Amino acid sequence: MPDIPDFGCRRYLNEVGWFLYREKHGYNHFTGSYAGERLVWSEMLLDEFTTLSVKDRNWMSTKTVLTVGCGCTGDLAAWPAAVKIALDPLLYAYQKLGMLIDDVAGTTQTIYLSLGIEALPLLDESVDVVFCRNALDHMPDPRAGLSQFYRTACCS
Repeated sequence: MPDIPDFGCRRYLNEVGWFLYREKHGYNHFTGSYAGERLVWSEMLLDEFTTLSVKDRNWMSTKTVLTVGCGCTGDLAAWPAAVKIALDPLLYAYQKLGMLIDDVAGTTQTIYLSLGIEALPLLDESVDVVFCRNALDHMPDPRAGLSQFYRTACCS
């Protein structure tokens, strides 16, 4: 059984509520559905990463990618990485609400871990790319989160 956050905490209620509001009332700039929108955002994140890192999509085929604080956004749904790991303490809630999206056909399935960064069960230097978008400010101890990023990231 995953560690389920205390939903009496406004920090968690605000996050879940934000995603539910978007799902119910729409906020779809590119597609007709929120799931479609999340796939577009995954593609945009991938394009931004490959452009800024001067890598191509083929480079990713042997890499492990970790996204921290992913929410139900499907950060890695379109990524052609060998291993895709999504970490968020609210993932169990998003799963129960049916808000997680499927990965794009032909890509590996994202591994979802419903826990906080402080309990990250990954080996040292086992991740090639770490993403953390809009999550440090939600962590009880951001220094512990950053410590886990550095511990798990490959430095080559």
